[in-house]
Amino acid sequence: MSNISVIIPSHNGAKYLSQAIESVLAQRDVGVEEIWVIDDGSDDDTAEVARRYDAVVRCQRQPRSGAAAARNVGARLARTQWIAFLDADDVWLPEKLSQQWAMLAQAPNGLACVGQWENFLCQSVDSQIAKRLRFPLGVQSVPMATTLLISKECFFETGGFDESLMFGEFVDWVVRARSHGVEFHCVPSLVAKRRVHGANHSIDREVRAQSLLRLAIKRVKMHAFRDDLAKGL
Repeated sequence: MSNISVIIPSHNGAKYLSQAIESVLAQRDVGVEEIWVIDDGSDDDTAEVARRYDAVVRCQRQPRSGAAAARNVGARLARTQWIAFLDADDVWLPEKLSQQWAMLAQAPNGLACVGQWENFLCQSVDSQIAKRLRFPLGVQSVPMATTLLISKECFFETGGFDESLMFGEFVDWVVRARSHGVEFHCVPSLVAKRRVHGANHSIDREVRAQSLLRLAIKRVKMHAFRDDLAKGL
């Protein structure tokens, strides 16, 4: 089974991109049809790194638009029935796709699958910076984009990622997907590792605060709209 496209958004992620790509190429039993690296306005060697793998990797450059927009672009470019996402600074474990595909094959109407993951501290992080970083340890079960395998059709039926959000876009999409009746199957084992290096958007306080505010406003507007519908307005 190789009817899978992998989308890797990268903004100045050249330093880690090779490890991300290699972790996709190292998947056991399940191959991938193509890997799309979406160069999100990088000013480093992201494109050059992607070109080293020109047999399977395609690179699309766009002006800086954020990870949500980059993932959406990659999903639209994908020529396969199934898509999976991987951040440029994260890595998959070798049996990630095979475990997920086996689970979806057994599930009635299996269209979306996630898995467990864990953080790891990048070895190049300065020791003083490392002391200030706060992130959860151990295996995490909360869904994240890097663990998602989903039918392309199902992904776009739920509207794709909200490109106005620089943080929380995956949580926002999961809420909408569940409201559309999408069932998320979860592999009960570790499938990915998230690299913590101090520049992650999810631990950038300003970006986090701004995006959470937009997300909260969006949720309030959605509930108000539902209340209006319930009143027959």
